[in-house]
Amino acid sequence: MKFTVKAFTAVAFLAAISMPAAAGTAAVGTYFGSVTISNPIGTFNPANYSAINLVSGNIIVGKRPLTITATSQSHTYGTTLSGDGPGSTSFTSSGLQNGETISTVTIAYGTGKLPTAAVGTYPGSVVASSGIGTFSPANYSLTYVNGDIIVTPAQLTITAKDVVKNFGHTLTNNPLSTEFIAVGLQNGETIGSVSIIYGNGAEPSAASGTYSGQVGISGAVNGTFNATNYLINYVPGTIFVGLPPWLTVTAENKVKCVDGTVYPSSDYTVTFSGFTDGDTPTALAGSLTINGSAKTATNVGNYIIVPGGFSSEKYSFIYVNGTLTINPGPTVTITNPSTDCAPATVGPTPSAVTVGRSP
Repeated sequence: MKFTVKAFTAVAFLAAISMPAAAGTAAVGTYFGSVTISNPIGTFNPANYSAINLVSGNIIVGKRPLTITATSQSHTYGTTLSGDGPGSTSFTSSGLQNGETISTVTIAYGTGKLPTAAVGTYPGSVVASSGIGTFSPANYSLTYVNGDIIVTPAQLTITAKDVVKNFGHTLTNNPLSTEFIAVGLQNGETIGSVSIIYGNGAEPSAASGTYSGQVGISGAVNGTFNATNYLINYVPGTIFVGLPPWLTVTAENKVKCVDGTVYPSSDYTVTFSGFTDGDTPTALAGSLTINGSAKTATNVGNYIIVPGGFSSEKYSFIYVNGTLTINPGPTVTITNPSTDCAPATVGPTPSAVTVGRSP
């Protein structure tokens, strides 16, 4: 209790002064004359004084500290952070008195708001101001504390494309493959390539069937995307191995004139249909063999040419038979030799006749 006594000359003191307390809801300011005193008591004797003047004092209400803290905000890379502007409730407060409230504040976002903001924390980028409520800002020493913007990675799924291959074909790993599908890229970004590593089913001897998850995928690089802005989920693909491709080997038909000998085995020929991947007959193992009735035929007639002898890990074979035709002979022609082995008419002049076998 503070008070001042002037012109007090006796050896005495004021024992007590009473004064009313100021209300807790009083606004900040100076309340003149609000401290009143009365009935001074002590060792002094009022009769010894010509006059006692009781002078009122002032009540000074100072500002109360009040802290308003903006709530930190997060958003996913590739999206725009929303919710800024007036009317926000994204804050906390400390120091309000007398049941007063702050209903809203104005929030402004700084760096880190845009969809192109890289993954990371942007300190102090959530700025609060202009609180509104039942409280009076004039009664407080306000401190606004900024929050942070946190950009989290976007989900990105990169799936290896399935591969269909023929039996006997080899799949080769590719560290810079473009055989993938990406879902979740943001801001029009691209991926240049991925690494593809094949598992079971890639070898030429892999049986026909489905090899799930054997197209391994990883290591997305290049393009315009930055992998640090994404949570990447790599999904492997499937290898489908088809049945061995069919290669048709067709024996070509042959014709000769009867001469008592078999048709030369080296003169038999075949045609091929069904090569894949640019293959030629040199890709086959083995060599042409001939069986069937044509192999030993020497008499006039038609005989079956049965081809065979080839092998391959890649192809299955369809052999199509041919026909060997042995025509009657020898052939007699007048003047001009004929490739036709049909019987000819002999003219009246023996010196004009040429006898021989057609090629």
